[in-house]
Amino acid sequence: MKTEQFIIPDIKNLEKFAENFLNIISLPAIVLLSGSLGAGKTAFVKAIGRALNIKETITSPSFNIMNSYDFLYDAQKSKLLHYDLYRLSEDDDVSDIDIFEAAEDKNFLAFIEWPQKAERLWENENIKVYSLSFEVDFSSHKEDENISELPRKITMKEIKN
Repeated sequence: MKTEQFIIPDIKNLEKFAENFLNIISLPAIVLLSGSLGAGKTAFVKAIGRALNIKETITSPSFNIMNSYDFLYDAQKSKLLHYDLYRLSEDDDVSDIDIFEAAEDKNFLAFIEWPQKAERLWENENIKVYSLSFEVDFSSHKEDENISELPRKITMKEIKN
């Protein structure tokens, strides 16, 4: 398992990281996003959407658990699936969440925020799984400073190939 670390000076620099990330992976793929609130997970998915030329506004799926967006990948219709499992409790049944049914076919890119709440969703599938961990040092945050201006450390691991 290869692990790489990247330092992103601020949230605006996620665009270039997103473009580079798309050059590394191939579809289908699942990307597990971890990090504290405000660390840049949803901002990263938005940057991925822009890099894929998705015209729709990508929003956090906090309330509806999953948002789906269409894009073309190698001239084939594909789906970006964005899951946010933050609101799920340990008692919630995640078996109703079927990443592969939502994808409709195997040409998809799924991003899952707070993946520790539903690890079994992808464990038996033969699909590449990546982990991106976002870290921000909020202790250096000044009261008048926007948190988007803080640097991020992103650790990337290929969990399953």
